[in-house]
Parts: sequence; C-alpha cells; structure tokens
Amino acid sequence: MKYFILSILTFISSIAFSSESVTPTNEAEFKKVTVKITNMDENSGGTGVILNSYPSHSIILTNKHICEGVLEEGGVVKSSEGLSIINSVRMSTFHDLCMIMVIKDLKYRTIVADSIDVQDDIFISGHPDLYPRQTVQGKYTGNMIINMVTGIRPCTPEEEARYGLYCLLSGGVPILTPFEAWSTSAIIAPGNSGSPVFDDMGKLVALAFAGSHQGLSFGLLVPLSFIKAELKVKRKWTRVPVKKG
Repeated sequence: MKYFILSILTFISSIAFSSESVTPTNEAEFKKVTVKITNMDENSGGTGVILNSYPSHSIILTNKHICEGVLEEGGVVKSSEGLSIINSVRMSTFHDLCMIMVIKDLKYRTIVADSIDVQDDIFISGHPDLYPRQTVQGKYTGNMIINMVTGIRPCTPEEEARYGLYCLLSGGVPILTPFEAWSTSAIIAPGNSGSPVFDDMGKLVALAFAGSHQGLSFGLLVPLSFIKAELKVKRKWTRVPVKKG
C-alpha cells in the first residue's frame, strides 16, 4: 500500500445503531472516530473514519486507493479499541471512496451532515505521514473538476511510432477520468488520504483524497453528495486475504 501523493492535480442500509453517536467538536472526540489504516507492517497507509459500529463488526469509510493497497497486502485498522485486522472492503464506483469492515465493535459512529456552504469552517482529522492523529482547520472554498489517472492503456501503433521511448518506459498512456471535487484551504499531506472532514457542528461533510503541492497548496475533498449516495447503495464486499510474513 502506498501513500497517495498528488503533485499537479492528477490525482448501510438503515439498521438500529447500538453504539454511541459522535458529533466531534473537540480533539478528544475527533480521536474517537478517526482511525489509521496501514499495511500489516504499519509502515504505509492512510486514514479513515468510523461510520457505524455494531456488536459484531464496524464499518469504516476511506479512499478507494487505500483499499486497493489493502487488497494487495492485507491491512489493519488502528483505533481507540486497538488493532483490528481488515476483513473485507467495498469499492465505490462514484468516486475515490471505499468502505472497510472489521470484525470488532469500535464503539462509535459518525453523523453525516445534510449540507455545507462555501466558506464554512471545516476540520480535517487524520494521520499525515502516519504520525499521531492531527487536526487542521480550513475553509471549504468551492467546487472544481479535476482529471485523475485511473489506469493505463496500451499505446496505439501510431503512438508507439511517435513516442516509442515514452511508451516503453511508461507501459502505455495514462487514462484520465474527470472527477468533481471540493477544494479547501487546509493542507492535505501524504497519509491524510481518507481523513474525515467535519463542519463546525462536528458532522461529516467530506473525505480528503488528494492535495496540490504547486504554489499555494490546497487540499481536495470527496464532496458530501458522493458520500451520501454511496451510503444508499448496495455493493459486493470483497474479502481481504490475511497476508502472512
């Protein structure tokens, strides 16, 4: 699993809840719902937020690119309840979103906001560079469309003839997919991928997924509408194999 670094803008159904509802408004409460997601060696990964907790399992929201690493290497979630091995993941087709299941009651759940306005204060809780959890404050500054690399396609014969060395070294041509994103004045660092973004009432309004590091740095967020849409659909869960060293 690798950190997601963006250098140039490239890149539950309703169930009765048994656990405590958290609307984080201070450092202690942010810590309750923010988790660290890492590979089995705990040396690479990102962040996530506890959506729901039940006596038998808990659901965590994070980025799809974090889950892709988990599927390759296995992974663990570190929360206030200790370490939990990741059991399965559920990839979104809407955006850079994924849900993670652990077979453990993590005790808390997060409330999702109804809306947010441009220039509202936001708080991003995460693990930049996998350091102990930190919170940064900023503003939700607006919407934008960005192109992200979502795959590689083989070079055509014409491209090979014209860009032979490039095709050889890169393995093909990047596939760029447009994504709607929110921007924020808060800085997003490697390891902040999947960090929950809260409004001043402590409700979840977005999820960090990338940052720009040119000129005046700013962060990119998965908009609230995509998170709400993802919570309404049913998708297949993929079991994560346990990797043994």
